[in-house]
Amino acid sequence: FEGGAGKTTALMELCSALASKGKAVALFEDEYRALTRWEEDTTWREAWDARCEVFISDDMGPLEAAYGEAEQHGFEYALADTPWRVPRVEPHHHRQLQLSSCARHVDAALEG
Repeated sequence: FEGGAGKTTALMELCSALASKGKAVALFEDEYRALTRWEEDTTWREAWDARCEVFISDDMGPLEAAYGEAEQHGFEYALADTPWRVPRVEPHHHRQLQLSSCARHVDAALEG
């Protein structure tokens, strides 16, 4: 999707909805740091939910490391904010399976 389509805003709303249901959410952000600014602003206003954590993941190396760290800390959901131009990357098969079932898990979490 191109810039300005609302990806980051949608991700923030989904994170807030999941956290309000008691879910732990790992947020992976790109080089624009919109999620860090959101965290700083909401922390200043004492509105940041501690069940959410922002991980820096400018490219695939840091993304893999951040994903591994989040997995070790037991986050239930992983949401990635991507730049508007994302290079084509062939996903690992197991990650592809995790992502394909993600929507069902999110729907169930938000309904329950």
